[in-house]
Order: sequence, then structure tokens, then C-alpha cells
Amino acid sequence: MKAFAMVALCSLFTVAGISQEPGVFTAVRTNDTTTLNLCIKSGLSVNYATTSGTTLLMTAAGNAEVSSARLLLQQGANPDKQDEMGNTALMNAVLRGNTSMVNLLLNAGARTNIKNNMGATALTIAATFGKEEIVKLLLDKGANKKLKDNAGRTALDYAVDEQYQPVVALLK
Repeated sequence: MKAFAMVALCSLFTVAGISQEPGVFTAVRTNDTTTLNLCIKSGLSVNYATTSGTTLLMTAAGNAEVSSARLLLQQGANPDKQDEMGNTALMNAVLRGNTSMVNLLLNAGARTNIKNNMGATALTIAATFGKEEIVKLLLDKGANKKLKDNAGRTALDYAVDEQYQPVVALLK
């Protein structure tokens, strides 16, 4: 009964007037690994997600909370889960330009060639925003630079458009 009560608290608590998502997401965003670990040990799924599909790991990745992400991955969180837009934790980390988080996710087995609903991959996102070091990491982990998005464009096409010459050189 105690474990059930803790899971209910972790999954249903919201900060009044600030957020409509469960309080465990606040723990992730503030890198409160003590609370996060307590929630997990009480039975909360490490792949818990909002109604839009945003997982705890996606939240950690998007907020550069490496300790929370590491804990979630150690407890079995799936780095390849996709939200309603098709985005993954890796895509969130790439968008934020967080090389440490990208490394953590790649080392945990995150797949590099997953496409979101627009057909973009983590590599497409990295190239679009000129994230040279992340482009290198993704290529080293097997990202396919020839994949096209729904508009028929590759990561190279976006890097050329934005004139990110170092990224263009990597993708040629």
C-alpha cells in the first residue's frame, strides 16, 4: 500500500498553477535524483510519459540533466521512445546542443537513424543548427547521412543552406 501511495504521489502530483504534468517531471528537470530514484523504486515506470508521449528521459535530455538521464538509463529507460511528434531523447539533446547528453544517450544504445514525423533524424537536426561536434559523434555511431526527410532533403542540404562549412565538409 505504501508503494502504491508513493507511485500515486510521484505520478499525479502537480505544482498548482505552474504545470499540468506530473511532479516527477519537476524532479527530472531539477536533477533531483533522490526523488526520482524514490519514485522509480516505488514502482513508477522509467518510461513514464505524458499524454503527448514525452518521457522522463526526453525531459532530462531536453533540460541537460545528465544525472537524471543517467539514472533513468541505468534503470532501463528506452532511449528510442518517440513522442507524438516522433521525437526522441537523442533528438532533444541534439537540438539543445548538449554533447555530454548526446554521448550518454549514444553510449546507452540510442539509435541514430530514427525519423520523426517530419522525417528528420538526429543528424538532420544537428546539421541544421551547425552542431559540428555532435555531427561527428552521430556519424561515428553510424548515422546515415544519405537519409532524406519528408521534403526530400538530407542533412547536407540543410548544412549547405545555413552555410555551416565545417558541417558541410563532414557530410560530403
